[in-house]
Parts: sequence; C-alpha cells; structure tokens
Amino acid sequence: MDSYIAAAPSSLISQLDYTIKSYAPYVVQRRSVRMYPSSASSFSQNGVRICRVTLASEGEWLDPSTLRFQMTVNNTDAAKPLQPVSTSANCCWNRLRILVGGTVVDDVLYYNRTAELFQNKLEPLEFQSSEGLLGFACTQFSERAGALPSRHPTPCMIAPNGSLTVMSRLLCGLIRADKLIPLRVCPVTIELTMADANEAFVGDDNHSKSYSFNNACVLCDMITLDANVQNSYMQSLLAGHALAVSIPQYITIYNPMTPGASLASIVVQRALTRLCAVYATFDMVPSATSSWHEVTEFAPPNPEILDSCTRAVNGINGSFTNMVLEDGSFQFQLQLGSKMFPEQAMSSFAEMFESLRKAAGVHNQDIKSLSLDRWDYMSNSFILGVDLERNLGDPFSAINTRSGDVLRLNFKGITGDVGGCYVHLIGSAILEIREAGSFLFD
Repeated sequence: MDSYIAAAPSSLISQLDYTIKSYAPYVVQRRSVRMYPSSASSFSQNGVRICRVTLASEGEWLDPSTLRFQMTVNNTDAAKPLQPVSTSANCCWNRLRILVGGTVVDDVLYYNRTAELFQNKLEPLEFQSSEGLLGFACTQFSERAGALPSRHPTPCMIAPNGSLTVMSRLLCGLIRADKLIPLRVCPVTIELTMADANEAFVGDDNHSKSYSFNNACVLCDMITLDANVQNSYMQSLLAGHALAVSIPQYITIYNPMTPGASLASIVVQRALTRLCAVYATFDMVPSATSSWHEVTEFAPPNPEILDSCTRAVNGINGSFTNMVLEDGSFQFQLQLGSKMFPEQAMSSFAEMFESLRKAAGVHNQDIKSLSLDRWDYMSNSFILGVDLERNLGDPFSAINTRSGDVLRLNFKGITGDVGGCYVHLIGSAILEIREAGSFLFD
C-alpha cells in the first residue's frame, strides 16, 4: 500500500492553490439574437406546416448549446380550451431536420415521441420541472381533493381565444456536441414539421381542435472571436484542413407488430458504424384503452400484472402501500449476429430497469437519476434500454453494426394489445467541417 501511495502524483490542495484560473481573452463578444423563419410567419394544420429557420453570419460562431425554439400557440376556438398532451412544446412537431452547410446531420422521425422519451421520461424531475416551465407545464400536484400527487409536471390548458408563448430545447446531436460552429463556412438550417392535431393536443369534444402557431423564432448566442484566432481557423480551413465534431445521432424506427401474438422478433434495418444504445417502447392498439396517447404513453407489453396494483391504488385514500406486485412472463433480449445482450434474456422488471439506467448513463450516480417509480415504469413509462458500448461512457467504443450482422430485438410473453414497437437508436457520428462545406460520417 505504501509503495502505491508513494508513486501517486501529489498536488496542492485547492485551499493552497492561488493560481488564477485560465480564461478566454480571444472571445471578444457574445450576442443573444433571434432568427426568424424564411418559410412563413404563421403555421396551421390547413396552411403552412414546415417551419424553416437558417442561421448564418459572416464572421460569428454559433454556440449550439444556447439553441432554443420559441413560438406563440393560439387557441382559435371561442368556447373550448386547448389542452396539450405533454408539458414539452416539442409535442407540436413530428419531424426535425438539422442541416449544417447543406448536409443533413439530424433527421429525427417521430420527433415528438422521441423528445418525450429522452427529455422527459429519462430525465430527473427537476429537469422536467424547469424545462416544462418553458413549455406547457402547470404543476406536479393534483388539483383534485384527496388525489395523489403526480411524479411529473402536468400540462396546462390555453383558454378560449387565448395564447401562450412557449420555448423548447431541441433534441439534436448538434446541441450535445458542445462545439462552436463557424457560420461563415457552414450555415445551420433548422426545419420542423407540424404534427397532426391529435398528436399534439387532446382531441375530444371537450377541448379545442383549432389552433395556430406564430411569432416562431430560434433564440441563440453568436460568438465573435479575436481577429488573430479567427484568421488562424480560416487559414487552416482554406489550407484544406477540417474541424471534426463528434455528435450523437437520434434515430427512431417504427415496426408494426401482430396484435395478440405472444412472441415477436424485430429486425432493425438501420446500420451504424458506432451504435451506442438501443431503446424500445411499445405502441398500443388504439381500441385497447381510451386514455392511451401515442406521443406520451409508453405502454407495458403485459399490463395484466397491474391489476392488483390498480385495485390498491383505487382503494382507500389511494394508498400505494398495499400494492401487490409480481413479475410477468415477459422476456427481452437484443441479438446482434450470434451475440446476445445480455447473455441471458431479461425476465424481471428490476433487471430491465437497471439495464435502462445503464443505457441512460445513471446506473452509478448518486445524484442524477430517472424520475420513474415502480408504478410509473410499469404503467405508462415502460422503456427497454440496452447499452452497446464496450467502455461505458465512451461512444467510440460502441459496436459496429455495418459488418453484416443482423440486429434483432426478441420479445417473449407479450399479453397486451401491442400494435407496434418504436426502436430508438443512439449512434455516434463525426461531422467534418471544411471550407467547401460539411460532411457527415456515421
């Protein structure tokens, strides 16, 4: 032990370290700006449905971490309130495309459900509350007398002929890259496509079905660098060198399933050079339940195990203390060629939830965790996740699925009315920025 301690490097404790921390004098200016759509100024179901905003500048750099999309939601019904299905304003859009220098670096289909998964279900409650304040969130406490508080913020309603300005953080790899983007050589275009009315808002007879969006814009920060630093980057690009940016990719694929079948095997048709994680969520048959919603509800594949829980929850004072739980016969395993992940199929909800925590990167953290309790996970937040990184937290150690091996998701013991499965892939890609444009390697 003493020999190991003697060989360890020594350093001053922070209380004795009087050196001044490094700073960035080459950052001359930061501007918080708004960029407006070039396609239209108002969006509706019967009008323009694609919002396109281009971010460009002659000498400034974009800070993608500050990208926010803002709009005003107008309820055009004079008698009924407008009820969003989610606290996040991302529920209003079902596709997101990000283009950098004309190259598509993000193309997220089923964007509203994908954003609900990664920005609500798999985030701590504090994050949901703070982000929900920018969107449609009202409160996490029930307004009914004697009702149990909710684990998640609940959506508010927009009054008849009322309006509400909301903001959302876009779910895209460019924001998570944490790199400045030189807009002089590669302008950034953000393209959002409106979701159908019944996807974004409650569409029953008691709520409004008439609405529009206007005052749409992108809020972001522009950085001006010192002339010497700016010229050095431009000279490097003109000399043929490239700026390499590592970005995560979000890919969602929908696979129909045969209702009533107890076994299912889904083949994923998309291959990636580095596949970091795979998530799966189930889509209920529309006639199975009246309260189910495609964007916000992640149904379990064997809901009959919740019967005893439901009786307990609906019992005296809505108490959770007498819940009787059991693991069903449902099993899940991911297969890549001849390799299995995990090696034995997961058959307990505890193991499935721990695998999900590992895929989300919070399995060994004491502070940050998922805001899901057992009831929530087994009722409408059932998510399967498998991490494929050889070294957890290192995206470049992920598995290559382009070698010809088939990626397959195997399910056993399905008893619910499942109509389909959403497969969410997280990949690692390289965005290469050159003077002639940008290129994506995935």
